[in-house]
Amino acid sequence: DQNDLSIKLKVYDSISFFQKTIEDYEWPRTTEAFKVLSDEKNFNIKIDDILKNISFPILHNLPEPQHKDTTLIGRKDELKKLNKYMSSNRGTLVSICGPGGLGKTALALEYCHQLVTSEDSLFSRIVFFSFKEEDLLDEKFSENSLKSFEGLVEIVDEDFSYHLNNISEVVDYLDSEGTLIVIDNTETLSKEEILEFYWKFENAKILITSRIGLGEVEIRIDLQPLDFKESRYLFRQLANTEEVIEVLSLHEEDIDTIIKQLQTPLGLKWFFRLLTQGFSTDEILEKRDDLIEFCTKGIFQGLTENDLKTISCLYDSSKSMSIGELSFYTDTNISETEVSIHNLNKRSLIYKKRER
Repeated sequence: DQNDLSIKLKVYDSISFFQKTIEDYEWPRTTEAFKVLSDEKNFNIKIDDILKNISFPILHNLPEPQHKDTTLIGRKDELKKLNKYMSSNRGTLVSICGPGGLGKTALALEYCHQLVTSEDSLFSRIVFFSFKEEDLLDEKFSENSLKSFEGLVEIVDEDFSYHLNNISEVVDYLDSEGTLIVIDNTETLSKEEILEFYWKFENAKILITSRIGLGEVEIRIDLQPLDFKESRYLFRQLANTEEVIEVLSLHEEDIDTIIKQLQTPLGLKWFFRLLTQGFSTDEILEKRDDLIEFCTKGIFQGLTENDLKTISCLYDSSKSMSIGELSFYTDTNISETEVSIHNLNKRSLIYKKRER
C-alpha cells in the first residue's frame, strides 16, 4: 500500500548512511539485510520481514577503553556475569565494586564497547558519566566529571543533541528498556543520593562502579585482583606499549617483586608511566605510598572502632582467621564481629575464604 511504499522509500534513502556507519562492525545479518534492500528485484518484499533482521548502531557517549593499548586482560568471568545480569529481568541496578586500581571502570567500558560492536545488542542507547574527582594517570580528568546528577542535563544536550531543562525531563527521556545508564565512581556520592536517582527509573538499566557499593537493591560484582599470571602478562604488555622493554631484562624474581608491590593494573600502569618520565625502579617503589593513598581513598570512611580492630587483627596475623578467633582477639562478641566482617567485605578490604 501507499504507506508501505513511503516506508520503503525512507529505508532506501537511509541505506547508504547506515552501511557507512556499520562498516567497521562484523554484522553479517544486518549486512545481508541491506544487500536485500539494495536489490531492486526485492522492492515488493514485505518491509517488516527485512527490518527485523537489521541492527542499528547504538547511540552512546562512551569514552575510549582504558586498555586500548593492551586489550582487557582477564575478567572473562566478570564479563559473563555482567551479560547475564544485564540480560535478566530480575534487577535493574548492577554494581562493580572493589578498591581503587583494580579496573572497575575498565571492565564497565569493555562490556559497553562489546555491546556497541555486537549485532545482538541489548540496548539502543548507552549513557556514560563519571563522578571521578581525580585520576592518578590524568591530572585533567576531573574537568570532565560531574558534581551532581543535575549535570546530566548538559551531558544529554552535548552528547546526544537533545535539549532538556531539568533532571526530571532527563529521566523521562532516558527511562526506557533500551537504555543503559553507566555511573562511574559513585563513591563520591552518598548512598542516599544514588538510591534517590535510581528510584526515579522504572525501565532503564543502571550500571555503577564503586569502591564501596550500596549494600542493598543492587546485583553486585566484587572485583578481585588479577591472578599473578595475568599480572605478569600485563607487565610485559605495558613494557612493550610504553617502549621501555629494557625493564624486561630484569631477573624474573625482581619483576615478580615489582608486581607484588604494585598489586593492581593501575599500579602497573603508574609504574610504567613514571619509568617513561625518567624515574628509576627504586625511586618509583619509594613513591608507592602515593599509589596506596589513591587506591584506598575514601574506603576507610565510615568504619567503626570494631571494624578497624578486626582488620588490624587480620593484618597483624598475616593469615586467615575464623570468626571465633577474631571475636576472641578483638574482645568483641560474635554478632559484633560478623557485622565488622560484613562492613570490611563490602569495601573489599577482606575476602572470605571458601571452605572446600
